[in-house]
Amino acid sequence: ENLNSEDNSQSSSKKHPNSFCSKAKKLDSKTRGQLIPLGNILKSTGNNTHQNPPTPLDPETSYFSHNPHLRLYLYRTYGIHFEDLTSDEAREAFVEFTAKYNAGELEEAYYSPGGLP
Repeated sequence: ENLNSEDNSQSSSKKHPNSFCSKAKKLDSKTRGQLIPLGNILKSTGNNTHQNPPTPLDPETSYFSHNPHLRLYLYRTYGIHFEDLTSDEAREAFVEFTAKYNAGELEEAYYSPGGLP
């Protein structure tokens, strides 16, 4: 998928120049190689897996309960540290995260009842 791809951060920052995406940076190949795999994408079309998330997230009420998920998503996808975002940028990023989460477009670990590794 597009996770951790070099083009992902560049194209996103061009689409939203005043958003959190403008802080995106490329993860170098050494850093990308050190990321721990988190499993398959939940709704992967390649292996006929069509699962839905156990409980959909609400962008307004799930922000604090899924903050660790957002932090991981931001770094793995955009190379952004959560602490570098303004409050508005973090909320905007969470809206994007919840859309991907609810669509089953994230790796399996994001949906694990035991939490993230």
